[in-house]
Amino acid sequence: MAIRTTLDRSEHDRIVSASAATYGDMVSKGYKVSINPGGEKNQFVGPEFNPRYPDVVVWMPDSFGSTKGKAAIIEEIETSDSVTESEAEQWKDYGSLGVKFLLVVPKGYCEEALRLIAKYGANVSEVWSYYYEYGNVKFGKYR
Repeated sequence: MAIRTTLDRSEHDRIVSASAATYGDMVSKGYKVSINPGGEKNQFVGPEFNPRYPDVVVWMPDSFGSTKGKAAIIEEIETSDSVTESEAEQWKDYGSLGVKFLLVVPKGYCEEALRLIAKYGANVSEVWSYYYEYGNVKFGKYR
């Protein structure tokens, strides 16, 4: 796991929240969106004896009001300081969970992310980039 400066942590958590807010269509269909910013552990994926806490978890509750359910999408958000080999090991782990896995990196870091994905054999479903436009976070699918 990358050690982030306070500024990088703030950017990371802002991107996590902005990305989670893009799932309105799925929420209207009954899905829940949970975030795990800054080391918080709000919603996990994987077995209870070995839980993983990706930054964004989109999941369908087992029943109304349930805190358990099945993950549909997980996301890991990286900042410019965390598109690294040590993070790529975590991507490989997330990619092994059998859930659609989106990796979100800063614009301009997609090629490096793809290089690391290939090197570590990470099963990443899609790579997205983020950037700022007039102070707002925007997302674009890379692959």
